Amino acid sequence: MQRSLRSPSPPLPPSPLSSYPPLSPSPTTATRVRCRRSSLSAAARARRHRSSPSATAAARRLSSSAPRRRSPRLAAQVRSSSAEDRDPAGHSSPAEGSDPADRFGLAGLIVLPIPDIQSIAAAISSHAQELIEENSTQEALIYHSATAAHIDAIGRGDSIYPGRITFFGNESGLLYLRIPMPVYEAAHLLLFHEIRDLIVQMGLKHAIQATGSSMYIGTGSKKKEGDSGIRPDPPRWAGDHFPTLVIEAGSSESLRLLHMDKDWWFDNSPPGQPRGDVRIVLLIKVERQRQRILIE
Repeated sequence: MQRSLRSPSPPLPPSPLSSYPPLSPSPTTATRVRCRRSSLSAAARARRHRSSPSATAAARRLSSSAPRRRSPRLAAQVRSSSAEDRDPAGHSSPAEGSDPADRFGLAGLIVLPIPDIQSIAAAISSHAQELIEENSTQEALIYHSATAAHIDAIGRGDSIYPGRITFFGNESGLLYLRIPMPVYEAAHLLLFHEIRDLIVQMGLKHAIQATGSSMYIGTGSKKKEGDSGIRPDPPRWAGDHFPTLVIEAGSSESLRLLHMDKDWWFDNSPPGQPRGDVRIVLLIKVERQRQRILIE
C-alpha cells in the first residue's frame, strides 16, 4: 500500500471584502426602485383603464364630438355676414344673433345669405378647389333668403354651372348647391349601373330610361336636380314626369342634406298625379375617413 506524501494545501487567506459590512441599498437607490415600481403600476392601471368598456365608450364620444373641418373661406363669410343684415329678396332673415343653420335644422353646417349671381359662380369655383385640397368637408354651398329669380338667373348664366340645385321654394328661401366631386359621382353611377344590369337581365332593357341629373319642378317654386334616376319608357306622362327611382350621393358630414333630398322627392311627387311619383330613393353615404360606403 502506497501512502501519498503530498502535504495538504494551505488554507486561502481571507478576502479583503469580508471585513466590510454587508451591502444595503442606499436611500437614493431605494427611492428610484420605488418610483420605478410606481410608474410601472401606474402604466398598468392606465392600460387597464384604456381597455375598459367605459373608457372605450368615452373615447368614442370624444371622437364623435370633435369639430368638423370647415372651409376657411366659408368661415370668413359667416363672420362677415353676421355683422351685416343682407336680405336683398325681402325675405324674413334669421333673428339677429341666431344661426341660420339651426333654423333650418342644419346644425354644424355653414349657411350663408344668398349673394349676387357673379359671386355664386366664384364661390362654387373656390369651394370646389377647397374640396379637392381637402380643406373642407362640406360638399354643398348652402344659402338662405334665395328666390326663384335666383334659380332662374343661375340657369340662364353664360358660364357652365358645375353644381346641382336643390331649392325648397320662396317660402323657406333655402338653397343648396352640391359640388359633384369624383368620389360621389363614381358612387352613384356604379350603383345605377348595377341596378340597370339587373333590369336588363329581366328582359326590360327597352322599358326604362335613365334620367341623370335632370331638373325637376316641384310644388310652387321648388326645383331640384338629382344624381341618377330611372323612369319607365315610354313615360307615364308626356311632360315633366318624375323618375320612379332616384339615387343621391354625399358625404357623412352632410347626411342631413341627403335626408332632405329624400324628403324633397317624396313631398313633391305625391301619388296619383299625372307626372307620376317617386317610389324609391337610395341614399349613398361616403365615409372617406373610415373608407366605407353606406346605402339607405
